[in-house]
Amino acid sequence: ICYTSETQTGQIYLPLVNTILLTGVLALMLMFGSSEALAPAYGVSITGAMVIDTILAFEFVRRQWGWPALTAIAVLLPLFSLELVFLGANLFKIHHGGYVPILIAGTLITMMWTWRKGVSLLREKTARHDIPLSQFMAMVERKAEHAPVQVPGTAIFLTATPDTTPAVLLHNIKHNHVLHQHNVIMTIKTAKVPYVPEKDRYTITKLSDRFSLLELRFGFMDDQNVSRALVRCRKEGFKFEIMSTSFYLGRRKLIADPKSGLPQWQDKLFITMADSAIDPTEYFHLPPNRVVELGEQVII
Repeated sequence: ICYTSETQTGQIYLPLVNTILLTGVLALMLMFGSSEALAPAYGVSITGAMVIDTILAFEFVRRQWGWPALTAIAVLLPLFSLELVFLGANLFKIHHGGYVPILIAGTLITMMWTWRKGVSLLREKTARHDIPLSQFMAMVERKAEHAPVQVPGTAIFLTATPDTTPAVLLHNIKHNHVLHQHNVIMTIKTAKVPYVPEKDRYTITKLSDRFSLLELRFGFMDDQNVSRALVRCRKEGFKFEIMSTSFYLGRRKLIADPKSGLPQWQDKLFITMADSAIDPTEYFHLPPNRVVELGEQVII
C-alpha cells in the first residue's frame, strides 16, 4: 500500500490492484470486441454504483451530518427512485453481458464476507487460550521446581495485543523450556498522522526484572523499519546487543475443517487469502538472521 497524501489516509495507491484492473480491462476488450457490445455491462455497473452511492449517502448524512431519517429520505428518495428505474432498464440486458459486473461484484463480496467471518472465527478460537501477561509473569517468576531455564540474551516477541501473553512466547517455553534473561513484548502501532517524530517513536515500560513492554509508533507514511527504531532506542538507554537478541514471530498454519465453523469452500478461500499476507520479517525490516518463527496449527 502506497500512501499518496499526507492529509487523507484513504488516498492510497495499490500497484497490485492496478495490475489486476489493467488485466481485467484488456480481458473485457478482447471478450466483448466492441464498445457497442460492452454497453450492457457498462450500463449495469454504472447504474448499480449509482444506487449503492445513494444508499451510502443516506447513511452518511444521518451519521456524519446528523440529519433526521425522514429528512434524509425526503431528499434522497426521488434520486433513488430514478436510479432504480435506470438500473431496472439495464437489467433487461443482463444476458447480453450485464452479468459480468454482477459476477465481479459477487466475487468481491464473497471474498470480503469470507475474510470477515474467518478472522472473527480465528480470533474467537485463539482468544480461548489467551493468558493475561500479568498472570503469566507471576507464574514464571515464581520459584518453582519446573520453572523454565534462564538463558542469556534478549528475546523480542511481536504481538498486536500487549495485555495478553504472545502465543509464540508460550510455545517457546512449552517446547524449549527456556526463558531469556530479558524479554521484550513489542507492539507496533500506526498513527493517524503521516509521520511520527523520532522523539515520539517509542515508549518503554519496565514490567519486572525480566520483562519489558516496548511500543513503537509509526506514521502511515513512515517506513516501518523496526531495526532502525531499535537502534534509536539503544541510543536512548534501552540496553541490548543485537547479536544476542532474537526476534520471535508466531506463524499460524490454518487447517480446514467444515465441522469447525466455515463450509469447506469458504475454509479454503479464507486460508488462501490468509497465506497471501506479506512476511512480517520483510515488512518490518527485521534482521533475517535473528528471526525465530514458531508455528501452530489452528483448525477453522
